[in-house]
Amino acid sequence: MATVALTRQFEISGVFRRMVTGISAHWKVLLGIAVGVGILVSISAGVAMPIVLHSVDPKNPHSVLTMFVSPVYWLVTVASILLNAFALSAMLGALLHQGDENEFDFASALTSGTRDVLPMIGLTLLWMGGILLGYILLFVPALMLLTMWSVSAPSLIAERTGVIAAFGRSRELTKGIRWPIFGALLLFAISYVFVAFGLRGFSQPDTLNLYKTNTALSFAINLVSSSFLGILLSAFLAGLYGEVLEAKEGGSQNQLSEVFS
Repeated sequence: MATVALTRQFEISGVFRRMVTGISAHWKVLLGIAVGVGILVSISAGVAMPIVLHSVDPKNPHSVLTMFVSPVYWLVTVASILLNAFALSAMLGALLHQGDENEFDFASALTSGTRDVLPMIGLTLLWMGGILLGYILLFVPALMLLTMWSVSAPSLIAERTGVIAAFGRSRELTKGIRWPIFGALLLFAISYVFVAFGLRGFSQPDTLNLYKTNTALSFAINLVSSSFLGILLSAFLAGLYGEVLEAKEGGSQNQLSEVFS
């Protein structure tokens, strides 16, 4: 098997150091995007779901299927997909910007997110379809694709590759270092699950009852958790991309500021 040349060793710890550095440098922009999108998603769901559930008969379990033919349900679903793709694109734009952090402000993030929202949706749908197919094919192929395509989203944003080319670029960058990348993914996934459970309080026996009886508290918990988790995911993807890029191509990320100018 051919040996893949590296400019330096890929370090899992380097991914998480980059996460912390990225969040520290751009926390105002990241927080503004995450909270703003979180509020819009929560409000749209909060307004629409009572309308959708009004047609559901609690005595008939099969009537829940009627929500899937409701135009309101699909409108909210499409809006949620658009908003979340926008948030990921905008936050990656901020995190991958390598120039003066003050040059990439909230307005720049909005511009980046708006420009890349549709390509990000296309990439996400193809990514999810591939992973799902791999899962159907006995799970292991899903892990292989997950690792191989792990930096496709940052490649799309940072290098303007286009949707299809982003998968090829990710495959190229991860070749030869996929085991340590898989280790970073696994460590992040475990941490992400623990943080999610901690923020949303699912470990507490009365949490679900509390959500049902206190709408304001439910809204606040969901907003805080979704915002924080969205920032963590974006920072991890950016950190992973930066570490992979430097290990494979040695300092090429310093040129990314030209992309965002």
